[in-house]
Amino acid sequence: PLAAPRNSMLPSVMDFPLFALFPSVCDEETDDWTHGLTRIVNYLYQDYVYAHPRRLLTFISNHDTCRFSNNMEQIRNTVRYKQALTLLLTLRGIPQLYYGDEIAMYGTKDNMDIGQRHDFPGGFEGDNVNVFLNYNMTDYMHEYLTFTRKILNWRKRKDINSTIAFGKTVQFNARYGVYVYARILGDTMLTFMINGTWKDVDLPLNIFHEVLPKNQAYEMLSDRFLDFSKDTLHFNPRDIFILEWR
Repeated sequence: PLAAPRNSMLPSVMDFPLFALFPSVCDEETDDWTHGLTRIVNYLYQDYVYAHPRRLLTFISNHDTCRFSNNMEQIRNTVRYKQALTLLLTLRGIPQLYYGDEIAMYGTKDNMDIGQRHDFPGGFEGDNVNVFLNYNMTDYMHEYLTFTRKILNWRKRKDINSTIAFGKTVQFNARYGVYVYARILGDTMLTFMINGTWKDVDLPLNIFHEVLPKNQAYEMLSDRFLDFSKDTLHFNPRDIFILEWR
């Protein structure tokens, strides 16, 4: 067999340990020690066991697992999917997306795997919903698809994709339930801040100065600039900030 080129980004192995963390990460309240997003922090500290962590194939669901959303109750918690997808597309590794998650499909492995392998709505005879034609879609389907498109279109920018695919990770232990990490490649830094609680948080910024290089950053999801010249930054419950330093 041919050996992969030294700098190849071909997947080396599927990251099942990370996959197994995602439900707890997004369902629990984050604390400073063991729960919620702290599980990601503690797991990434163990990346030294992999020869090439950035080549790991990362995923939140696939055809052999339950979908990330098992039921309608989880679908209604839209920020659950948004935080999981943000992590998937900004942490190290090669992300794999499973069809239908982006339109709020849900299911489990019950009944011979049929539960997570439903037909994609649109193009099959008798379909009452057609995603390709934007016909009869629910509000949840629109919200999931809009968020997925936004973050994927951002990720496919050459500078963004290179930084996430090849850059180093700097992360901090969760403080006040907020997980802060950055991806850095050369002079480009992307900083991510995720509130893993259902509380309002005023986060002290002094300990994160290493990944907050300027007094102002562009926040991609909300299309606005955030002020980092003050001592604290306010987070609404389960807020996600994706920051570019322009």
